[in-house]
Amino acid sequence: MTQQEKRKESTRSWAQLEIDNAYLKQQNELLNKELSFARYTINALKGITLQKENTLNETRQELERALQHIQLLSYSLKQYQNRNSLLVNPTLIQDNDLSDDLSEEDDILDQQKRSLNIMSKLPLRHKQQQQVFVNNDMMTNF
Repeated sequence: MTQQEKRKESTRSWAQLEIDNAYLKQQNELLNKELSFARYTINALKGITLQKENTLNETRQELERALQHIQLLSYSLKQYQNRNSLLVNPTLIQDNDLSDDLSEEDDILDQQKRSLNIMSKLPLRHKQQQQVFVNNDMMTNF
């Protein structure tokens, strides 16, 4: 190889190196732009994620407050209903007596009737000095 051929080859290789260098610079610039856009996208997505997490936390807190408020209202309503039921339906006292209230009333009426019946069977004095015996089945004079 002659000197001139060496120069041509080195010029070509030099030119090729410049072309390769220009191409690589252009590729580097494009990759830097893509990297910049990717970073911008990452930051935007981080912001969106953070905003959604904050909104989700606020919603959870609001739901917890609403649940506590509902529980408080339920408790208040139960107390109100209990108070009203005590006013409307007084509490019954449990007694160990197996008889019911109606049978007790019947017993009292029977006792009153018996006492009246006993009195009616006793002799009564009238002006005529006759003794009159009164019986439920019939009335007789003596």
